Amino acid sequence: MRYEVQNDSGVDRIVVLHPGEEVIESTRKRVAESYSKHVSIKGFRPGKAPLSFVLSQHGDDISESCAQEIVSSQVASILDELKWNVLEHGVFIDKKEGKSLNGSGQITIHVECLPDLDVSAPTVTLNDEKAFIEEAELDKTLENMRQEKATVESLQGARVAASGDVLKIKELSGSDADKKNLVGVESSADQEKKLFWYEPSEQKGETDPLFGVRVGEIRTIEAPQSTPQPPSSAPKMKTVMCVDICKKVLPELNDAFADQVQKGLTLETLRGEIRKALHREKTNQVMSENRAKIIEACLAQYTLEVPSNFFQRIYHEQFEKMLMGLERLGVKVDPEQMKQLGESMREKVQEEAEKVSKFTLFSMIYAKKHDISVSNQELNSMLTQLKAESQPSEKMEEIKERLG
Repeated sequence: MRYEVQNDSGVDRIVVLHPGEEVIESTRKRVAESYSKHVSIKGFRPGKAPLSFVLSQHGDDISESCAQEIVSSQVASILDELKWNVLEHGVFIDKKEGKSLNGSGQITIHVECLPDLDVSAPTVTLNDEKAFIEEAELDKTLENMRQEKATVESLQGARVAASGDVLKIKELSGSDADKKNLVGVESSADQEKKLFWYEPSEQKGETDPLFGVRVGEIRTIEAPQSTPQPPSSAPKMKTVMCVDICKKVLPELNDAFADQVQKGLTLETLRGEIRKALHREKTNQVMSENRAKIIEACLAQYTLEVPSNFFQRIYHEQFEKMLMGLERLGVKVDPEQMKQLGESMREKVQEEAEKVSKFTLFSMIYAKKHDISVSNQELNSMLTQLKAESQPSEKMEEIKERLG
């Protein structure tokens, strides 16, 4: 098939295909016949309508499918002939005036290519710290578990509220939408009575709005928000009454407690499981820090031109990841909040997308140079090699072991 290259340099290139009238008509006829078998045309059974009827009613869709079929059948051999380093999903049709096949029988395709750059592993000073777990870290984790398993016991109004207490409060004002944002709804029955748990902040101490409150006393507190708010927005307030003051009752640290955390564990084996979990967390943190250093070094060492559509794909992926991350935290951002937070969120996502897209391109170029097959599964292998080259050779095995 005849074609002409309109732009053969940079990362965004253009090729114009000239399939010819014979190829276009034969492809259009084949596509129309396929359409006639699956679309409903009044007065005809499926597959029995004349092609002229099918083309008159579905001509635009058929032309689009025709262009897609011509491109998919020819583009691989053309790009192989041009010997371009084309990005995955980097070929797309330019729809001028909303049409892939223009009036002259031409199809314009855009091709996104890897930047023409010779790269090498940057020199990076990595963190070789071994993950070591202090006994104090174990004790702190166990204490957090005790706090989670704590029960409450009413003080029967014996004293005012202090840090560490748990208060049962009754909401006296606020919308239904705000009510559900209060932490720790005790039960459906209590919720109907507008009763909620509240813990005075130990960090705030005496400045907490419910510190020193008495049973029956009414105060105003700031309503917790389930979604991030713009810095300029005023806090929502609630009027509440203290119904009861309770103290926390912490379970003893013994085998019974360990069995409650996970069936079959003793206190000794629970500490062992915690130690392993903390070790994994620290190891992953070191790996994450080292990867960040490598990425920053790569981006500082090379200036990479990023294809526009490739960047947009990365940008949308990062935006989706951010929203999924918020959802995992129980935060749902509605359209109005998205509009309010949109600019700052977009800037943050764009900054991250620029880093990811440039480092992804660097990875592909480096992988091609060293004949490494880049995929999600093999990216760590490439990072391992990058690390090994940036460190003294005698440490290669140790680095690989740390990276897993």
